[in-house]
Amino acid sequence: MFRICKKGFFGRVLVGFGSALVTFAAVSAQEFPFSPKVSDLTNSSPPTAALASPGWVNLAAESVSPEQARQILGTGSSETNFAAPVARTKAAFATPGDFSELAEALDNDPLRIYQYVRNHFEYVPYFGLLKGPYLTLHERSGNDFDQAALLIELLRAAGIPAKFKYGTASIDTSNATSLQTLSKWLGTDANVQIIATTFANGGIPVSLSDSILRFDRVWVEATTAQGTVKLDPAFKPSTRYSPINLSAAMNYTEAGILGAAGGTATATSIKGMDAVALTNYLRDRSTDLQNYVKAHHPNDRVEAVLGGYKIVQDNSTTLPTSLPLAVTAAPLTWDAIPPNYIHTLRITHGTLSTIKNIPDIGGRKVSLTHSGSGQSAVAILNIDDQPVAQGVPPGDNNLRLVINHPYAADSGTYGDQSKDFPVKPTGAYVIVSAFGGDNHSTLLGERQRLLNRMSVDGTPPDALERLTETLNIIGQTWMQQTQLNADLLYTFSGKRSIPHHRFGIAGQEEGYFIDMAAQAVSVSTRVATATQGDFKADAFIASAMEHSVLDQLQGIHNSSGLTNPAVSTIRLLALANWRGDRLFVGNSGNFSVVSPNLRNYSTDDLAKFQALVGAAYTLVIPEDGAILVNEWKGLGYVQSLDTEQGKAMGMIIAGGLNGGLSTKPGPTSPVIVQR
Repeated sequence: MFRICKKGFFGRVLVGFGSALVTFAAVSAQEFPFSPKVSDLTNSSPPTAALASPGWVNLAAESVSPEQARQILGTGSSETNFAAPVARTKAAFATPGDFSELAEALDNDPLRIYQYVRNHFEYVPYFGLLKGPYLTLHERSGNDFDQAALLIELLRAAGIPAKFKYGTASIDTSNATSLQTLSKWLGTDANVQIIATTFANGGIPVSLSDSILRFDRVWVEATTAQGTVKLDPAFKPSTRYSPINLSAAMNYTEAGILGAAGGTATATSIKGMDAVALTNYLRDRSTDLQNYVKAHHPNDRVEAVLGGYKIVQDNSTTLPTSLPLAVTAAPLTWDAIPPNYIHTLRITHGTLSTIKNIPDIGGRKVSLTHSGSGQSAVAILNIDDQPVAQGVPPGDNNLRLVINHPYAADSGTYGDQSKDFPVKPTGAYVIVSAFGGDNHSTLLGERQRLLNRMSVDGTPPDALERLTETLNIIGQTWMQQTQLNADLLYTFSGKRSIPHHRFGIAGQEEGYFIDMAAQAVSVSTRVATATQGDFKADAFIASAMEHSVLDQLQGIHNSSGLTNPAVSTIRLLALANWRGDRLFVGNSGNFSVVSPNLRNYSTDDLAKFQALVGAAYTLVIPEDGAILVNEWKGLGYVQSLDTEQGKAMGMIIAGGLNGGLSTKPGPTSPVIVQR
């Protein structure tokens, strides 16, 4: 990890070479030049420029009132976003039987079932059915739609009639007790603007007039022996642990890391940073932190050390009969969530085109494989190894993912994203997804057990189902590690990241790779004293993890070390520095000065850079565009966009990937992953 530091143009840019610790300390101490801002409750134009960028996008939403939202989304009769449910197979690990078994384990008792969901599942403020009951169960988190869906599945499995209720909560925020109730639920300061912005950024219909805050909710109505009860499992107050002073615990100072880095800076570039000194500095800070935790928090939960949140348990002896938040007007009643309130994914690859409800595919293996060649080539889309669609591959070989959210902001387009991924008719691919619930998720472990089962069952290592499960685990491992890093980062900066979607592909061609180019989040402040720079820092570390995950799960070592290192943007920038090359920062004001110093870049590359800086992007570019690693040669650079409507970070390597790539041809090994 290193920091480029020069007043003026460079400001302070932090680039992760592998350790996240200094990032946490730096973000908690100061502001980055690229800083997500707290959105206010004013209308804004759709953030199309950010969403069109490759890489990771941070969005801020306009507010949309509950009445406006129902005009845009309807009340449940429309078939907007309709997708046929995906049938589950025996190979899938989520079946209706799972809910029956869990309900039985809870004695089919509606009170125990309600308190199980109420007390153990974190609330996340986004809108619409995204995870569904299965993924909510495995990730231990979800919004009101998802937690209500899980509760209903468990109640119905126990033979208890239950329905969804949808209505608008109304809170007088001039009442200090009411405002405090909301803040403890959302884990924020008791600040009405922060609370309202959190709802708006999550796509939740919200309005603030005078002191009255109104926002839409979903809850459950069930018929039990106690009578008709109103159950709101997603509403739960939390208490926050006080975080440690991370900089002090690590003995970290900005002067210390800058002194270790050294290097020579100009107005547009830097070179010669001391990687050995930086490594030693980071190692010492890590050791200091470990010693501090051992001495002061030897038996504490992670949340108690980092300043996380703990749900206040409900241990009542009877079910609630009323809602914790007052609801105005008559709510809607649904047996199932209407299609126009469900998040969807359209997958297109030539004549193969299908729409899937994200709750039906979340957590499952969605793979694209090919058979035949030439005019007889066929592309096959599989869900948990069962074919669900097929078609003729396109001439350009692009795989297109179109994510559609049931949000009303930006005239119904808020957060929607379309991304093209280059694939080959001879390759195998997995569409990897995640939605931010990795703190307590059991999903990755479940997929690893499935891969192990294939080995025990004698499935050949080169069988497509075993290959794609290996790719799936590689992709899910990156999703989990980067989400855990983001959770730490945003906790220390006093913010919360609300993932709208995280999509990418893990693929096997001549070599293996991950390309995580469709990721949209909203970063909302929890506290008035929140620091800045977290989104950019998160992206730099995530890029470092693109090569490190491939090294972890596919790396082969001998006496000389790793023989098949993967590449990512961050590794290439680190190699450029190690070779003594300069790293340039280019923008519209200085690219004419920077470009003559770049070597081994094609005319197309330079034209692309010129177009990017002309569109208000800032670039971090190595001097050499042809860095050699094993049998791979190419470039890696950063493109950053910062607007009022949205921000985007692209960590690009040769071939247009926003991800990591192996540097030696060869197949993905399920055996190494299983080890």
